[in-house]
Amino acid sequence: MSLTFTTLAMLISTVATAATITTFEAPGAGTEPGKGTFPYSINTPGAIVGYYIDSSDNDHGFLRSASGAITAINVTGAGTGSDQGTSAVGINNSGTVTGSFTDDSNVRHGFVRTASGTITTFNVTGAGTKAEQGTSTVAINTGGEIAGIYIDSSSSYHGFIRSSAGAITDVNVPGASTSSGQGTFVSAINANGAVAGSWIDPSGVEHGFIRSEAGTFTTFDAPSSSGTFAYGIDASGVTSGYYYDSSGDYYGFSRAADGAFTAINLSAGTATFGTGINGNGAITGYGMLLGNTSYEGFTRSSSGTVTTFQVHSKNTYGFSINNSGSVTGFVNSSTTPSVGFVLVP
Repeated sequence: MSLTFTTLAMLISTVATAATITTFEAPGAGTEPGKGTFPYSINTPGAIVGYYIDSSDNDHGFLRSASGAITAINVTGAGTGSDQGTSAVGINNSGTVTGSFTDDSNVRHGFVRTASGTITTFNVTGAGTKAEQGTSTVAINTGGEIAGIYIDSSSSYHGFIRSSAGAITDVNVPGASTSSGQGTFVSAINANGAVAGSWIDPSGVEHGFIRSEAGTFTTFDAPSSSGTFAYGIDASGVTSGYYYDSSGDYYGFSRAADGAFTAINLSAGTATFGTGINGNGAITGYGMLLGNTSYEGFTRSSSGTVTTFQVHSKNTYGFSINNSGSVTGFVNSSTTPSVGFVLVP
């Protein structure tokens, strides 16, 4: 199948004056560079989940309600040392949260938390039990299906889907390398149960993929790509992500369900990264404008209009966009901790 490719060079506007950006910090978040608050996902009602790093470099999940109340999420069994603890990464419209925790042995485990606060932990059969191995989740859909990654005893990566009832299906792209540090990396799941992500071939090259709800794999590469990473998928099969070319330049992209690619390039000669996509095909991410030395967040509507925004003149990273067009992410600098934000259009 032939692919069409459109380069989006400078379709830039400023955030509309009606947009409201609110910053927030989780109670207990560290106040030094490299620490702070890191939102990861926003649902349609406006609840946000993520994690924060405290002054001891320990991780804690959090849930921020649409009204701004923040609740810490700490899974029993999570380690209390540096680079250990709990992180929340996904929330659906029912308020069910998923995430992962690292124990005292630095092994990863998955969890799901109901809207009432009940936490269930789980491990994928085949996940390794040594340090830096185990089970990690990445997203949850409206039906409660969870997507994630597990690292086996050989430190090879595999994707998985966990049903709302707890049944787990492996996701392994045919032809993916099984070497240490390589394999299949699931990044997102849509409302229908299709997942998107990336895989590494035996020569070490990254490619994008979609696995349909029926289990059919479609692999793809952005034109002129030396490596392609898919990070989001909507209900119609539109995917978002980024790729890099032979010159080492990074571009965001939108890939239509029929395979047509559109590059997202905030400015020539700079780096642009597509991250989240909502159910309407709108994308968020971050990149640089020509002449700038810090990142700006951006949104791209399903019709192709790109809007950039920056919070407090600091590095601004958009990570998740809900069906109402609200975006969450974080801002930081080399001298300040990370602070969360929510943009409401």
